[in-house]
Amino acid sequence: MIKFYVFDIGNVIWEFRPLFDQLFLSWSILADISFNDFRNEYEKVYLGFETGQTQIEDWFKVLAPSVDPKDFMKKIDDIFGNADLFNSYLDKNMLDLIKTIQESGLKVACLSNTENFIGNYFKKYIEPYFDYSILSWAVHQRKPNPEIYQNIFQYGDYKPEEIIFIDDKPENVEAAQKLGINGIIFKNYLEFKPIIDNYLVDKLSVSI
Repeated sequence: MIKFYVFDIGNVIWEFRPLFDQLFLSWSILADISFNDFRNEYEKVYLGFETGQTQIEDWFKVLAPSVDPKDFMKKIDDIFGNADLFNSYLDKNMLDLIKTIQESGLKVACLSNTENFIGNYFKKYIEPYFDYSILSWAVHQRKPNPEIYQNIFQYGDYKPEEIIFIDDKPENVEAAQKLGINGIIFKNYLEFKPIIDNYLVDKLSVSI
C-alpha cells in the first residue's frame, strides 16, 4: 500500500509559465533587450538558480550593469507577491485531492526543481498545502539527479514501494522508478484522477 505521496509542483499543482512570462517581459524591458533574447540568456544560467549555486542579483549585474539589481528584484515581488494572481494558477482540483489524501492519515510532500529567487513565494503560497517540501535550490540538487530523491526517505521509515512520485516529465519519473519508487507521469487532472484512485482504494473508504 502507498503510504507517502510526493508531487512535483510545476505543471502538476501550479501553472508557472504565465507568471514567468510576465516576469521575463518586465525584466527584458528593464534590461533593454528583446523578450526572446532575455529568455535565451536565462536558459544559459537557470540551473544555477535551481541548485542554489547562483544568486540572481549577481547575474543581473553582468546582464545589465547599468541597472540597479533592486529594480529587477522588485519586479519579482510585483508579480509573484500578488497573492490573487499567484493563486489563480494553482490547480484547485489537485489541492483538494492533496487535502483528501492528508485527511485519510497519509503524508504528502512536494519535490520540485525551483529557482532560489522565488523560494519565499513557494514557502508562502505552496508549502502550506504539504506536510514536507523538497526544493532543489535548498538541497542543492535537481531532478532527475538520483540524489535528490534520497531526501524523500528522511521524512519517515518508508520503503520505496510504499512511496509514489508524480511528475509531468517522464525522465523525472523514470529516475524515481529506478530507485524502486512508484511513479506516475502527470498529463492532466481528469486523466490522473482515476489512476491515483487505484492507489488510494485500499486506504480510503470512498472514492475521491
